[in-house]
Amino acid sequence: MTATMGYRRAALSDLREIAAMERRYFGRHAFGAGMLLYLLLNAGDGFRVAEMEGEVIGYVVVRRESVRRARAELPTFAVRDDMRGRGIGSTLLGHALEYLEQSGVRRVVLQVSVENHAAQRLYERFGFKIERTLPGYYGRGEDAYLMSRESGDNAGRA
Repeated sequence: MTATMGYRRAALSDLREIAAMERRYFGRHAFGAGMLLYLLLNAGDGFRVAEMEGEVIGYVVVRRESVRRARAELPTFAVRDDMRGRGIGSTLLGHALEYLEQSGVRRVVLQVSVENHAAQRLYERFGFKIERTLPGYYGRGEDAYLMSRESGDNAGRA
């Protein structure tokens, strides 16, 4: 029997599972329940989940900085450990970027740990480029890269 997997807009009922994943994968840098609720209410279709058998197995959030600016950010993104390597992250990121392009966004920015090589490779496949290092972004000795993508930089879509 094959498990049923799908992708959809996040719902209020998903926040408990998403918050648990945030804590597990981001530790002290995780978004709390209040911030996740804020993102749910303000990101619209930019807050996507992957689910299997009714369980959230991954999520991504992208949101426009403002309606007047064609710029967006990707504040959080995770796929459950036991589900990685199956293309779930690529599909979630692809859906999110497509949503932004359809919304007229031309530039997307994100921050990623300099130690998170798997995430960096995924972002690079989708046309993100490292702009600069953000020293101490996650705390003392925990640097991040600022990465960005301009519309049309969709190398990873194939």
